[in-house]
Amino acid sequence: MILRDLVSSLPQVTVAGSLDTEVHAITASSREVAPGMIFAAIRGTTLDGHRFINDALAAGASAILAEKAQPSDYSAPATWLHVSDSREALSTLASVLEGHPWKDLKMAGVTGTNGKTTTAFLLHHIMKSAWHRAGLLGTVLVDDGETEEPAKHTTPGSIELSGVLSRMRDNGCRGVAMEVSSHGIHQKRVSAIGFDACVFTNLTQDHLDYHGTLESYFKAKADWFHDLAANPLGKKPTAVINTDDAYGKELAEALEGKMPVLKFGFNVHCDFRANNFRQNARKSQCT
Repeated sequence: MILRDLVSSLPQVTVAGSLDTEVHAITASSREVAPGMIFAAIRGTTLDGHRFINDALAAGASAILAEKAQPSDYSAPATWLHVSDSREALSTLASVLEGHPWKDLKMAGVTGTNGKTTTAFLLHHIMKSAWHRAGLLGTVLVDDGETEEPAKHTTPGSIELSGVLSRMRDNGCRGVAMEVSSHGIHQKRVSAIGFDACVFTNLTQDHLDYHGTLESYFKAKADWFHDLAANPLGKKPTAVINTDDAYGKELAEALEGKMPVLKFGFNVHCDFRANNFRQNARKSQCT
């Protein structure tokens, strides 16, 4: 793909260098760089990818994506792309390079402290029953419609995620059920992915080593819904929220009028309410 066509997908970017360069891939690891690739400098929790720009240039990178402006003494032939948020730009470019595979798939994302994996597996089973082939992305495994493999992360990085979704599309999947972690949301891994349904299961104290406070943890979850409400990326997403959970109730109220909201739980205000709930060691039942 010509860099000019790729860069046009970024809402704000300052370009220094040629846009007529041919590129075929993007990476955030300087060790993976080869000619024809874009190196995305990402600020991590322990390392800053901007420190490895010279390594990427030495390996033949065709373009540099960075949150820093091009240095005044820069003389390398690689085009410099200056953006305000490298993670968000990386997610966008990775999706473009794979042809936005999510556009051809019914996307159901599930977030919450507990129940993500179970809910994603249930949705995947329903999709497979209806469509024969469907994708699954989560904590336990990745099913691309043809093969299953153990998952490395609950929500893969932007590049891996777009690649997996591309395989799912090419393998004939019609839908995808995926877990969307707070880490994945905060690190913009899904910022360029459109969803048809967004599920919120619940929120309890977890991952505070990363988010700091429960409110920050909730904000990371809520941001996903609010971002899709503001920019649905051509889809018509519906929020499906457990309003028995206090944070779920707060989220549902905040989204009213911004996107369709379906509420589920035991309370009488739910659109989908579980009645006559019974459970034992083997199963749960309700009507």
